[in-house]
Amino acid sequence: MTWSQRLARAQQKWTDMLPLLVDAYLKFKHGGTAAEPAAGEVFTLPVFDVYGKVGSIKLSYALFM
Repeated sequence: MTWSQRLARAQQKWTDMLPLLVDAYLKFKHGGTAAEPAAGEVFTLPVFDVYGKVGSIKLSYALFM
């Protein structure tokens, strides 16, 4: 695969993924959570790269307090 093909593929993947990411952000921004999370509460965060979802990680709200 040439460099220009890689760039074109990455651009296409971002173009495909961007509406999903924007929708998720807007849902989070305007929906939020109903209550403050507990300090020890853990949530799963999907991990993406230009090729799509590659997995997920678990984070604790304690990291952000």
